[in-house]
Amino acid sequence: TKYLNEHQIAVFAMDIQGHGHSSGVRCHMTDHNYLVNDFQKFIHMIRVDDIELFSNTTANEAAANKDTMFRTISYTERLNKDWLQSIRELPFFLSGLSMGGAVATITTKSVESLHGYKGTICLAPALSVNGRPPWLVTQLMRYTVGWFNSTGQMPDSKKNTSVNMVLKNPADIERAEADTWGNPGALGYNLNMRYGTGLMFLDMFDVLTPEYFSSFKSPFVIIHDPHDQITSIDGSRRMMD
Repeated sequence: TKYLNEHQIAVFAMDIQGHGHSSGVRCHMTDHNYLVNDFQKFIHMIRVDDIELFSNTTANEAAANKDTMFRTISYTERLNKDWLQSIRELPFFLSGLSMGGAVATITTKSVESLHGYKGTICLAPALSVNGRPPWLVTQLMRYTVGWFNSTGQMPDSKKNTSVNMVLKNPADIERAEADTWGNPGALGYNLNMRYGTGLMFLDMFDVLTPEYFSSFKSPFVIIHDPHDQITSIDGSRRMMD
């Protein structure tokens, strides 16, 4: 963000449910439509809605007012309305990384008609999964452990991943390992995926079909390392095909 700002590019980002400073059980999501809906509201808040984006609102006041919850970007600062209007006159792009890339992909169709929209840029988007379980296994999981223990962790779901696959700088790796949910001040999860979240991903992948991709009318750019060991590149390749 700092790099983009230094090059005169404004960046607006949101914490999805259960991530960052947003509320909800940490990294527990059961319906991707909720994430897409939040993203749509966030985009319209920045690009369309003529509202006072935020004032000196406390976290409790924001939580008590559903409308304010979508209007609040910061509890301590205020966006200049003239500046915001100038931002709305500029072209804009959607962007997302990994799961955020999948959410941005699904959201794209609903914003293609917005004034100023110029395209979507996804970084290593989670558009598919390697080794998807058979349909029967998925249904058994959905109506057993997925129903009764949705927040439970799937055993060994992260055994083949580590921060070293994403980060190379030793200082960054140390910070990431310390940022594990449960540690004081930590926001990162770094634990096994929850059953409900895993099922949500499978449902989301069912939406991201070649037919869905072919319906886009706007420019779409994907940047994805072919040797990515965390997010499968197969979905990115299928979309570009």
